[in-house]
Amino acid sequence: MESSGVELHGIEKQPFPNFGEDWSYLERVTVKTAEAARTILAAESGMNPEEHDPVPIHMRWEKSDEVRECSLHSFDEGWLECPESHPAAVPFWKDAP
Repeated sequence: MESSGVELHGIEKQPFPNFGEDWSYLERVTVKTAEAARTILAAESGMNPEEHDPVPIHMRWEKSDEVRECSLHSFDEGWLECPESHPAAVPFWKDAP
């Protein structure tokens, strides 16, 4: 699943912030359990694991005006949340500190 040479999955076991950096995402394809996600997010943030509460969500890779708008015109393409039923949905964890 690639587009323009861009790997559509996240970096394995590497959290990344949303455009506003209000929370972090972590791909569930490589991190299967909430406990593992909590540990990885804690190590990345320097916080205690119990300070994280990752929840399962789905995201899709988009190249669109919606991405440009969400990123304040910094990016033309990126991950956007979507329903599990979306044909391009990839499972992620979403962590709101």
